[in-house]
Amino acid sequence: MLLNLINSRLKRKITSYNEIPDRLINKISYHLQFPPSGFGRYHVNKFIKQISEQYDIEGKILLDVGAGHQPYKSFVNKLKYESCDSDHVIKEMKYDVLDAKHDFYCNINEKIPRDNKHYDIVLCSEVLEHVYDPKNVVKEISRILKDGGIFIATVPMCGGEHMLPHNYFNYLGPGIEYLLKENDLIPLSITKPAGGFHLIGNVFNKLINSIFDINKKTYIKCLLFPLEIGFRIIFAVINILLFYLDEIDKKKSWAQHYFVIAKKRSSKIP
Repeated sequence: MLLNLINSRLKRKITSYNEIPDRLINKISYHLQFPPSGFGRYHVNKFIKQISEQYDIEGKILLDVGAGHQPYKSFVNKLKYESCDSDHVIKEMKYDVLDAKHDFYCNINEKIPRDNKHYDIVLCSEVLEHVYDPKNVVKEISRILKDGGIFIATVPMCGGEHMLPHNYFNYLGPGIEYLLKENDLIPLSITKPAGGFHLIGNVFNKLINSIFDINKKTYIKCLLFPLEIGFRIIFAVINILLFYLDEIDKKKSWAQHYFVIAKKRSSKIP
């Protein structure tokens, strides 16, 4: 009965009381980092929330490619939201999609099973690093976009290894421009939201996560937890300083992400 009560408040359910200490430690550790969602996720969420407000228009259709647990679905209210992902990768990686149901499943490296010029907007956030054929993926995205449709993407410039073995690329500005140009997409903006100080802060957070690996046995995590709290508080203070120091990095030669907005070129009339 108590387990049912606890699960009624959780998106990701627990199956036994033994999981409770683990969950509590992970939750506290998550909120002790600064920013709470991490430097990378902070900027991505902020960007997609802002851009969603701009393009959330009645009658439009958006496809969220590689949507995972659909973290951006709640950002739109007026347009029609659809999502897709790879059921094969989800099962292989045991990726927790929090019971999200997608409109369809496919291997986007090969084909997106939708008609030409079907969508007004395609969102592809933190996905292109996980595909082995990004040129064909962008080609498929361009194909299913209507003329004048909008392509929104976030891609890593300096992203560490994650979701292995499905982690293939980081991206630089000229490479992004090439992928867009080759697929009839006109860049409206290609920006870096932050620079080297935020990148350093992100590395600090990742190192702490690695040291106090969430996959350790529960009793080991409980023993190490007081030490972890101390480390996280120290680095949270350092990261607050780095957060504001980033204002002085104008070149942003070392950054975490590129944020991309592009427009599908209209078909040429013979």
